[in-house]
Amino acid sequence: MQAVVPGLVVERLHVAHPADTGVTAVSFGTVAATSFTAESDTTVIATAPAHADGTVDATVTNPAGTSATVAADQYTYAAAAPTVTSVAPATGPSGGGTTVTITGTGFSDATGVSFGSVAASSFTVNSTTSITAVTPAGSAGTVDVQVTSRFYGTSPIGATDQFTYQVPAPVCTTTITGTHSTQLTVSSGLTCLVNAEQSSSVTVAAGASLSVTNSTINGTVTATSPGTITYCGSTEDGQLSVSGATGAVTLGDGGSCAADTIPSLISITGATSSVTVNGLEESGTLTLSGDTGGVTLSSSSVDGLVYVENNAGPSVTVAGNTVTGSLYCTGNNPAPTDNGSINTVSGTATSQCAAIAER
Repeated sequence: MQAVVPGLVVERLHVAHPADTGVTAVSFGTVAATSFTAESDTTVIATAPAHADGTVDATVTNPAGTSATVAADQYTYAAAAPTVTSVAPATGPSGGGTTVTITGTGFSDATGVSFGSVAASSFTVNSTTSITAVTPAGSAGTVDVQVTSRFYGTSPIGATDQFTYQVPAPVCTTTITGTHSTQLTVSSGLTCLVNAEQSSSVTVAAGASLSVTNSTINGTVTATSPGTITYCGSTEDGQLSVSGATGAVTLGDGGSCAADTIPSLISITGATSSVTVNGLEESGTLTLSGDTGGVTLSSSSVDGLVYVENNAGPSVTVAGNTVTGSLYCTGNNPAPTDNGSINTVSGTATSQCAAIAER
C-alpha cells in the first residue's frame, strides 16, 4: 500500500480468503482502524488511524481469527514532507565520491537525493530517518542537500542540510622549514611553513597564498588581496591581518589540525571565499567583517572582543565558542546560527547573536 499522511485516510483492503466474512476488527499495526465497512466477502473499506512514521501490517479479524501478516498487507505511514536535519560528513572534495549519511524524517518513500541542483551519484534508504548517499562532482562552495519523496515533494532547505565542496589542496611552490630570522615576503604561488620558526614579519602579496602548519611566527602577518591563507596547529605572536582574500581563509579545520594560538589581534575582512575559524585560542580582538563567501566561527576561545559584522554568503555560523568579553553581531545576511551549540559569553552578546549566547 502506498505511503500516506497519518490518520483519516480511507483504504480498500482486499481480504485474502473469500470465506473471511463477519469482520469484527481491522488494525494497522497495533492500532484499530478509525472505522471500517465490509464491502464484500473479499473487500473491507477502512479508515487508517493516526500512527507514527513507519511500516505496519494491516490485519483483518473475524470469528475465525486474524489474518496472517505477509508482505502484501504492509502499510507505510510517512510525514507530509521529508526533512533533512544533518549531513555527515559535511565537507568533501569537489570531484565528488564522498559517502555521506543524511539524517532526517520521512525518507521511507524517497525517490531522489540532490546536492544543490545535481543528483547524488547513488543513494540507499536505510530507514525512515537515514539515507546513505554518494556525492556527485560539484563546484567549490556550499550547497543544500535535499531529499525528494514519491508523494510529498522535496525537503525544505536550511542550515542543517548543507554540504561544502572543497577544492583539492594546492601544491606548495615553496616550502620553508627550520628557523628563519629575516622578514618573509610571499610574492607569488603558495609558500608553506612546515615545522618552521619565523622570527620576523610576513607579508603576503596580492594573489599569493600562505600555509602555516605546526609552525611559529614571532611577528605580524599582513595579507592584502591574497589567495588562500591557512593555519594548522600553529602559533603567531603578532597580529594577523587578512583583507580582500580571494581564496579560502582557514584557521583550524576542526579535525586533523591542533588548535591555533594567536595571542593578538586578528582581522579578516572583505574575503570573497569562505572564512573558517575553528578551535582557535586567542587573546585579543577578533574581527570577521564584510566577508561574502560564508563565515564559520566555532569551538574557539577568545579572551577579548569578537565582531561578526556585515558578512554574507550561504551561511554565517557562530557555534560553541567561549568569549571572555563581548560578542557583537550586526548586519549579517543570513543572521548567524549556532547549529544547536550555544556560545558562552562573559560580556554582552548583541543584536543577531543575543539569542545564541548564554552567560
